[in-house]
Amino acid sequence: MKSEGAVTEFINLCGLNYKGCSSCFACKHKNNRYIGKCSMVDNLTITLEKIINSDALIIGSPIYIGDITSLTRAF
Repeated sequence: MKSEGAVTEFINLCGLNYKGCSSCFACKHKNNRYIGKCSMVDNLTITLEKIINSDALIIGSPIYIGDITSLTRAF
């Protein structure tokens, strides 16, 4: 993609401090400043903003015991 002029960024989930959804439902409550987005502010917040503003997303994960890693699943 870089050779065709695309701007790319590699983000390693292992380098981010996040724990995934805690089912607080703040993203679902009406009249809430977090409606439609996560209320948890952690290292994943900036990454999610980058994804929202991107044209494409490619996710890669090793396969262990027939499935993606727990970090990828939490993401």
